[in-house]
Amino acid sequence: MINGWPGWWSKIETFLIQGPVLYMDLDTTVIGDLSPLLTVAETHKFVALRDFNPSQRQMGSGLMAWSGDMRRIYDEFAAAPAAHMKRCTTSQAWGDQGFIEPLTLDREYWQDLLPGAVVSWKKHCGSGVPEGARVICFHGKPRPWEI
Repeated sequence: MINGWPGWWSKIETFLIQGPVLYMDLDTTVIGDLSPLLTVAETHKFVALRDFNPSQRQMGSGLMAWSGDMRRIYDEFAAAPAAHMKRCTTSQAWGDQGFIEPLTLDREYWQDLLPGAVVSWKKHCGSGVPEGARVICFHGKPRPWEI
Protein backbone atom coordinates (compact mmCIF):
# COMPACT_ATOMS: atom_id res chain seq x y z
CA MET A 1 0.00 0.00 0.00
CA ILE A 2 1.23 3.42 -0.89
CA ASN A 3 -1.15 5.58 1.12
CA GLY A 4 -2.31 3.33 3.94
CA TRP A 5 -5.99 4.05 3.30
CA PRO A 6 -8.08 1.84 5.61
CA GLY A 7 -10.09 -1.23 4.69
CA TRP A 8 -11.80 -1.28 1.32
CA TRP A 9 -10.42 2.18 0.51
CA SER A 10 -7.05 0.57 -0.12
CA LYS A 11 -8.42 -0.96 -3.35
CA ILE A 12 -8.46 2.55 -4.87
CA GLU A 13 -4.70 2.10 -5.30
CA THR A 14 -5.31 -0.67 -7.84
CA PHE A 15 -6.38 2.03 -10.29
CA LEU A 16 -2.71 2.98 -10.54
CA ILE A 17 -2.23 -0.24 -12.52
CA GLN A 18 -2.59 0.06 -16.29
CA GLY A 19 -4.99 -2.55 -17.68
CA PRO A 20 -5.74 -5.18 -18.48
CA VAL A 21 -6.57 -5.83 -14.83
CA LEU A 22 -8.88 -8.38 -13.25
CA TYR A 23 -9.52 -7.40 -9.63
CA MET A 24 -11.43 -9.37 -7.02
CA ASP A 25 -11.99 -8.83 -3.32
CA LEU A 26 -10.48 -11.31 -0.87
CA ASP A 27 -13.91 -12.77 -0.12
CA THR A 28 -14.55 -13.60 -3.78
CA THR A 29 -14.21 -17.32 -4.43
CA VAL A 30 -13.00 -18.75 -7.73
CA ILE A 31 -14.68 -22.06 -8.58
CA GLY A 32 -14.11 -22.34 -12.33
CA ASP A 33 -12.00 -21.39 -15.31
CA LEU A 34 -11.30 -17.64 -15.33
CA SER A 35 -10.39 -17.47 -19.03
CA PRO A 36 -13.65 -15.75 -20.05
CA LEU A 37 -13.19 -13.14 -17.30
CA LEU A 38 -9.62 -12.51 -18.45
CA THR A 39 -10.83 -12.03 -22.02
CA VAL A 40 -13.35 -9.47 -20.79
CA ALA A 41 -10.60 -7.70 -18.83
CA GLU A 42 -8.54 -7.43 -22.01
CA THR A 43 -11.34 -6.23 -24.28
CA HIS A 44 -13.69 -4.01 -22.26
CA LYS A 45 -13.00 -0.55 -20.91
CA PHE A 46 -14.47 -1.07 -17.41
CA VAL A 47 -16.56 -3.89 -15.98
CA ALA A 48 -18.03 -4.22 -12.49
CA LEU A 49 -20.71 -6.15 -10.68
CA ARG A 50 -24.29 -5.13 -10.99
CA ASP A 51 -24.94 -4.74 -7.29
CA PHE A 52 -26.74 -7.70 -5.75
CA ASN A 53 -28.89 -5.20 -3.81
CA PRO A 54 -30.07 -3.00 -6.72
CA SER A 55 -32.53 -1.07 -4.59
CA GLN A 56 -29.53 0.46 -2.81
CA ARG A 57 -27.02 1.07 -5.60
CA GLN A 58 -26.15 0.08 -9.16
CA MET A 59 -22.54 -1.06 -8.94
CA GLY A 60 -20.56 -3.44 -6.78
CA SER A 61 -16.77 -3.32 -6.66
CA GLY A 62 -15.95 -6.83 -5.46
CA LEU A 63 -15.09 -7.96 -9.00
CA MET A 64 -13.86 -5.41 -11.52
CA ALA A 65 -11.84 -5.34 -14.71
CA TRP A 66 -10.44 -2.67 -16.98
CA SER A 67 -8.40 -2.67 -20.14
CA GLY A 68 -6.84 0.78 -20.16
CA ASP A 69 -5.77 3.58 -17.90
CA MET A 70 -8.09 4.19 -14.94
CA ARG A 71 -5.68 6.34 -12.95
CA ARG A 72 -8.16 9.21 -12.98
CA ILE A 73 -10.16 7.34 -10.30
CA TYR A 74 -7.09 7.16 -8.08
CA ASP A 75 -6.19 10.81 -8.74
CA GLU A 76 -9.71 11.99 -7.89
CA PHE A 77 -9.71 10.09 -4.61
CA ALA A 78 -6.14 11.02 -3.67
CA ALA A 79 -6.98 14.72 -4.03
CA ALA A 80 -9.30 14.56 -0.98
CA PRO A 81 -9.42 11.07 0.57
CA ALA A 82 -10.86 12.11 3.93
CA ALA A 83 -13.71 14.01 2.26
CA HIS A 84 -14.56 11.06 -0.02
CA MET A 85 -14.48 8.58 2.87
CA LYS A 86 -16.78 10.83 4.88
CA ARG A 87 -19.20 11.34 1.97
CA CYS A 88 -19.53 7.66 1.02
CA THR A 89 -21.41 6.48 4.09
CA THR A 90 -25.01 6.21 2.83
CA SER A 91 -26.73 3.23 1.22
CA GLN A 92 -26.78 5.10 -2.12
CA ALA A 93 -23.06 6.01 -1.98
CA TRP A 94 -21.51 3.31 0.17
CA GLY A 95 -17.77 2.92 0.55
CA ASP A 96 -15.36 2.56 -2.32
CA GLN A 97 -18.08 1.50 -4.76
CA GLY A 98 -20.04 4.62 -3.89
CA PHE A 99 -17.00 6.61 -4.90
CA ILE A 100 -16.20 4.59 -8.05
CA GLU A 101 -19.77 4.35 -9.40
CA PRO A 102 -20.25 7.96 -10.60
CA LEU A 103 -16.78 7.94 -12.18
CA THR A 104 -17.58 4.91 -14.36
CA LEU A 105 -20.93 5.71 -15.93
CA ASP A 106 -19.89 3.94 -19.14
CA ARG A 107 -19.24 0.66 -17.26
CA GLU A 108 -20.51 -2.72 -18.28
CA TYR A 109 -21.61 -5.50 -15.96
CA TRP A 110 -20.30 -9.03 -15.52
CA GLN A 111 -23.83 -10.36 -15.30
CA ASP A 112 -24.58 -9.04 -18.81
CA LEU A 113 -21.30 -10.02 -20.44
CA LEU A 114 -21.02 -13.49 -18.89
CA PRO A 115 -24.51 -14.53 -17.75
CA GLY A 116 -24.37 -17.12 -14.97
CA ALA A 117 -20.61 -16.98 -14.55
CA VAL A 118 -20.61 -14.57 -11.60
CA VAL A 119 -23.04 -15.34 -8.80
CA SER A 120 -23.88 -14.21 -5.28
CA TRP A 121 -23.69 -16.75 -2.47
CA LYS A 122 -26.74 -15.15 -0.80
CA LYS A 123 -28.86 -14.70 -3.92
CA HIS A 124 -27.99 -17.70 -6.09
CA CYS A 125 -26.50 -20.55 -4.03
CA GLY A 126 -29.26 -21.45 -1.57
CA SER A 127 -29.83 -24.84 -3.16
CA GLY A 128 -26.29 -25.32 -4.45
CA VAL A 129 -23.91 -23.55 -6.76
CA PRO A 130 -25.54 -22.90 -10.13
CA GLU A 131 -24.13 -24.77 -13.12
CA GLY A 132 -21.75 -22.59 -15.11
CA ALA A 133 -20.72 -20.41 -12.17
CA ARG A 134 -17.05 -19.49 -12.20
CA VAL A 135 -16.94 -16.95 -9.38
CA ILE A 136 -18.98 -16.67 -6.19
CA CYS A 137 -19.23 -13.21 -4.67
CA PHE A 138 -19.74 -12.90 -0.94
CA HIS A 139 -21.19 -9.63 0.33
CA GLY A 140 -21.80 -9.31 4.02
CA LYS A 141 -22.48 -12.47 6.02
CA PRO A 142 -21.68 -15.27 5.66
CA ARG A 143 -18.05 -15.02 4.68
CA PRO A 144 -16.48 -17.81 2.58
CA TRP A 145 -14.47 -19.07 5.54
CA GLU A 146 -17.68 -19.43 7.58
CA ILE A 147 -19.39 -21.94 5.30
